[in-house]
Amino acid sequence: MKGTNYIYASAKIRALEPHILDKTDIERMIDAPDLNSAFKVLNDTDYADNLLGLEPLDYRIALSQDFQQLHELLQKITPKQSLFELIMLEREFVNIRLLFKAKLFNIEVVEFIKENAIYPPNHLQDFIYETHIHEPKALKSYIAEQRGEVLDHEIKNVIYRISKKVSEKTRPDQLDALLTQEYFDLKQELAKEVKSKFIKNYIKMEIDNINLLIWIRAKRLELSKERLNEKLIRGGHADIKKMLHLYPEEPRGLKSFVNANFDIKLTEIFETFCEDNNLFKLEKEVEDYKTRYARQAKRFSYGPEVIFAYYLAKQNAIQNIRIILTGKINNLPKKEIRKTLREAY
Repeated sequence: MKGTNYIYASAKIRALEPHILDKTDIERMIDAPDLNSAFKVLNDTDYADNLLGLEPLDYRIALSQDFQQLHELLQKITPKQSLFELIMLEREFVNIRLLFKAKLFNIEVVEFIKENAIYPPNHLQDFIYETHIHEPKALKSYIAEQRGEVLDHEIKNVIYRISKKVSEKTRPDQLDALLTQEYFDLKQELAKEVKSKFIKNYIKMEIDNINLLIWIRAKRLELSKERLNEKLIRGGHADIKKMLHLYPEEPRGLKSFVNANFDIKLTEIFETFCEDNNLFKLEKEVEDYKTRYARQAKRFSYGPEVIFAYYLAKQNAIQNIRIILTGKINNLPKKEIRKTLREAY
């Protein structure tokens, strides 16, 4: 699909972007003396219409309503369905993961799935556009019996393949590794259909980020090289064989590897990590690295990159709002709240 087909959607999003939570809004929320004052700052952002009638402690409702609006907007303006499916995929896989865990490990997941719901069931019944939003009931049925016609064939194939690979002897971490690989494989297939180098590279960067943290956590847990090999995700820029070859050296042994695959800011934080072993700071920097990459979409006048990056920016804003308001509820000092915030888009 030609980039020019995205002109309307891109123009719409460019008009909405100034209302996303920015650095100034974040500082105002942090500096607010209490929860009520911090909550009121959202009236100056694109959350304003979702705050009506809500108390500050109900902020999660406002975030959920805004997320529903975001998906409805993208459903209406995204000209290529594979892009919309790619954007929706993360939430889809959260539910698939939960339902497999319920089946294999007898875990109660109803409340978690409810939290992850994008639309209420009565909304879905009238949603005639091909949305790639699957009601948990349909996913649960297919996971149980591989029967049902309402799921996309890609999701059916994922469930079928996972069902063949797992049993009552499967460990939870093995299931997680299998589903994570399936998630990124499908994400990359959809990115190929979208035909955006920016999006393809973003997904590869995500894989590299996750693999770096997997390597470090495996080292901390003293896992075998075989277990690490099970967990590492294929498909990124970084060489998996090299990561395995370097294991189980001290993290400093990864320095040349990190320098070759990440930006200078992350490499500096990694150097600090090798000294202080503060994994929290490194994990935060990995998230910030994703935001810095996403900001590059601002150079595109139009195209799938604009839609994709807007979704990432909204996700980023939601995370920062949750961090700040949760901090205010728990009376955390401003300094401590700032330490946990992500870079603004």
